[in-house]
Amino acid sequence: MPALKVESLSVCASENRKRHHSDDYDNPALIVRRGQDFKIRLRLNRPLRKGDPLCVQLAVGAQPLQSKETLVLIPLQQTQLSGAWTATLGANQGLEYEVLIKSPPNAAVGKYTLTVTDKGSYTYVPPDKDVYLLFNPWCKEDVVYLEEEDKRQEYVLSDTGYLYLGSFNRIEGIPWNFGQFEEGVLDCCFYLLDKIGMKQTTRKDAVKIARAMSAAVNIQDDAGVLIGNWSGDYSNGTPPSYWTGSSAILQQYYKTKRPVRYGQCWVFSGVLTTVMRCLGVPARSITNFDSAHDTEDNLTIDVFFNRAGEMLNDISTDSIWNFHVWNDVWMKRPDLPEGYNGWQAIDATPQELSEGSYQCGPAPLKAIKNGDIHLIYDTKFVLSEVNADRIFWRVDNPNTPQQNMVKLRVDTMVVGKRISTKAVGKNLREDITSQYKHPEGSPEERKSFESALKVCVKPPVKPYGVAVPSIKVGFESKEVRLGSPVTLKITFTNSSPEDRNVTFSATYQLQIYRGNTVENIGSMSNEITVKGQRSADVPIEIPAESYFKFLPKYDDELQVQVNVLGEVKEVEESLANYAIVHFVYPPIKIEMPASVSVGETFTCTFSFKNDTGLPLDNAKLHVEGLGLFQRETFDQGNFRWAFSNPSCASPERFLPSSVLFSVTQTGHSSPEERRSLENALKMCLKPVEEVYSMVRPAMKVDFESKEVHLGSPVTLNITFSNNTTSVKTVTFSASYQLQTYDGNTVESIGSMSSEIIVQAESSAAVPVEIPADSYFKFLSKYNDELQVQVNVLGETKEGKEPLADYVVVHFTYPAIKVEMPDSVRAGEKFTCTFIFKNDTGVPMENTKLHVEGLGLFKLETFDEGNIKAGGIFASRVVCTASKLGERKIIAKITSDQISGITVERSITIT
Repeated sequence: MPALKVESLSVCASENRKRHHSDDYDNPALIVRRGQDFKIRLRLNRPLRKGDPLCVQLAVGAQPLQSKETLVLIPLQQTQLSGAWTATLGANQGLEYEVLIKSPPNAAVGKYTLTVTDKGSYTYVPPDKDVYLLFNPWCKEDVVYLEEEDKRQEYVLSDTGYLYLGSFNRIEGIPWNFGQFEEGVLDCCFYLLDKIGMKQTTRKDAVKIARAMSAAVNIQDDAGVLIGNWSGDYSNGTPPSYWTGSSAILQQYYKTKRPVRYGQCWVFSGVLTTVMRCLGVPARSITNFDSAHDTEDNLTIDVFFNRAGEMLNDISTDSIWNFHVWNDVWMKRPDLPEGYNGWQAIDATPQELSEGSYQCGPAPLKAIKNGDIHLIYDTKFVLSEVNADRIFWRVDNPNTPQQNMVKLRVDTMVVGKRISTKAVGKNLREDITSQYKHPEGSPEERKSFESALKVCVKPPVKPYGVAVPSIKVGFESKEVRLGSPVTLKITFTNSSPEDRNVTFSATYQLQIYRGNTVENIGSMSNEITVKGQRSADVPIEIPAESYFKFLPKYDDELQVQVNVLGEVKEVEESLANYAIVHFVYPPIKIEMPASVSVGETFTCTFSFKNDTGLPLDNAKLHVEGLGLFQRETFDQGNFRWAFSNPSCASPERFLPSSVLFSVTQTGHSSPEERRSLENALKMCLKPVEEVYSMVRPAMKVDFESKEVHLGSPVTLNITFSNNTTSVKTVTFSASYQLQTYDGNTVESIGSMSSEIIVQAESSAAVPVEIPADSYFKFLSKYNDELQVQVNVLGETKEGKEPLADYVVVHFTYPAIKVEMPDSVRAGEKFTCTFIFKNDTGVPMENTKLHVEGLGLFKLETFDEGNIKAGGIFASRVVCTASKLGERKIIAKITSDQISGITVERSITIT
């Protein structure tokens, strides 16, 4: 009998791809989704007999191994095992056999190589050997399963959509070509996973892939896809506003293997939506208007003004962006307790470090909404983006020794407005604010999560609902003075009536502040009997020399982490917990007078005693006195005893650094929303200074403004409303500044000061007109969508009550006209004509037209030069229809004065 061989193999790509919703990929290979069978046809040289060892083999990665599930051998004649790859023989016609192959719903996604082998020396490699395996939102057992078909069509298969920019009161939907099916995009996605070094075995985990991709799309840690640039200087790359879609960015990156210049938040989000949809994970781009960037980790945004009403950007890096765009991905969270499945926020814009990398999420929307900031990943950061409080400060004598700060007002309802995404199946905006935060003013009760997870930094792997263990491990520990032994107790508590025998091991490690363990400093193993419904303690002492020798190695605030793992002999029960023990340090004693006269010389003495019991090497004393003396460093060398050093004297005035005034509050949020925020504030690393006083102000400042067509004067009214029964006189100043989209003011364009009398329980308006030439001259300086910010600061003469507020006035722009047929037949040529008239009344310099049509033509740019006021240009693109269905064409105009005007048109290919 001849040896069994394969004469041909067909992967039935067309049939399989249609069943697996992957027929739109511009890639000839077999592309299938996990947890669903696909068909291949084998032609053999003789009939298949019982006992023939023929196997289908699938390999992924550089070094595939069966032990790591990266090499899969599937016998053609096997007993099917639950949770494993299977191959089922179907009907045969002569020597041609049909085989149904099915991957488990948690298989690693990737680019596999398909071969047939007899497990010996024979291997058949078919011409079409590549098989791409993706996540499967159509499979109920897959963690990314999405029940509604219309949502799968929108969040997985739709390759066009909208990103929302602008401001909360002027939302602009810009069309965006996600292009997840375009040539090279799928290969680029798997290249990214290779680039960041993600293990093949980890690629079955949608949570980890989402987190990894939020890092891979930016370049900060891993030379990823996009370089962020908010400087306004894009001379050696593409300005962010020029992009109309993601596929051109990913194709350029995959071709050159170099980061693409440049992106901002909406570009990062658009690319991340493309990547996640391409891999099969439901994804959507999200825009949060008035989005907070809380750099101080305290859920407040501090806004500083000088007495002239100009915003000061150099005191705090906190900011409120007009908008920020990130992503939601849909998945179960088996790594969290029950109740957190569904939409998860992820963000590729590099803002703050998370676990040492510029990555963000996935953070459950349900956790964000309820203030459960202890849950991974980055829940607190996203919560601050949608629900931080804003505090107004007036800074007197800024950047001088006499600088004082006066707290003016607290706003609790300014952050996180009209959170938006594209509606399912419609070219409309959907407001999803209620998915991120409780509606302000709503009577609805917030669900309360009062379990131990409220304070758990690292939640347990097992979800809620598992049986309560009979043995619980805990710790009794205190802070330890550096140089002393670390002492603590491990406490085992038995909740059952029977005695329990516990075997356990304890390891001791040094941990840096980010939570990473860096050195092993000891361990122990033991067995203990715990009586029924009683507790038993095991004391631990870690000698000082075991950790002290490592202190010079790390320029970090180290602590000791004690890990306990064990088992209960009588029942199948495992134990795991850890405790962190922090060090306390010797204090520095300062001797100096409480007050001195101007010009008087005085001495500061700094005394320090090394009471650690161990020597301190290379000790230095750093001292600084603002307004007194500059930073000085005294090298103390190696010592064991106390030392002291006098500072130099200064004739300058010694003043307190700040004065704190009363706080007023306008508006009231719902009890549910406030409780959610206050719950989060209690858990902040840097809690807010005080509880806000909710006092209704006597005088309120507001604005009446409308959008302004670019090139026209900016007009508005400042309105003062008197809530009291007596007449009030208000002195105020108003300053006018240009603002970029991320909330930073960049140019002062005018100001005014005045006084106004406001009758009792009445209002009075002050009109403002800002000439067009005061702002137009700055437009070419910033490649950004500028707007005008009007700041008002004042006070009432009678009660010295401070007033502060500002308004942002947005511009409208000329429109692009597109002339093209509504529908054409496949293979037919047609023309698109793009017409633009500059009706701003001022010239537009370095004008460019960018056009793109997925499935029609790639991104093209036409240089239109300088367009004078009233000037008109028209450009044409001739293309041939290929892909059937609705196709979208996007056109965008940019110039030195305008960052982007966008229009979209659809055409049906029949």
